[in-house]
Amino acid sequence: MAEAYTGDRSSYHYQYSIPVAQHGADVSGYFGPAAPTQGPEFERAFMSIWGQFVVNSNPSIPSNIAGAGGQAAVNYPRFNVWNPVQVNLNQTGGHEVYGPIGVNGINATVYQGPGLTNDFEVVNAYDWEGGRGYRCDFWRAVAKIVPE
Repeated sequence: MAEAYTGDRSSYHYQYSIPVAQHGADVSGYFGPAAPTQGPEFERAFMSIWGQFVVNSNPSIPSNIAGAGGQAAVNYPRFNVWNPVQVNLNQTGGHEVYGPIGVNGINATVYQGPGLTNDFEVVNAYDWEGGRGYRCDFWRAVAKIVPE
């Protein structure tokens, strides 16, 4: 979608990777209250990313808010077709919990509680998840012939 709306311009792109990252799972991270799988450090950084973008048109956040594992968001990279990078927003730590998660009640293992820390990294959005960009290219190429 970032490519569809930016053309030859640039934008900012992130991947929300806290398990179980179902559609809309990131909303509590930037509007609050935080989900049990979102540590306070993550919530503070994620809210700041969105706040900085809204106020300054740049989602870069101060180092002290990003935390040791969130430094990838300090100098937030721009995404464009020539440099398809994104910040992967994730966490590490906490304690393991298994059970029904999300609105569909899917059984999954997640991490929550004390000890959750940010684990942000800059990744190639095109190569991400086994070549997501290539799959998007395929669907873009066949979109006109696929019935809705």
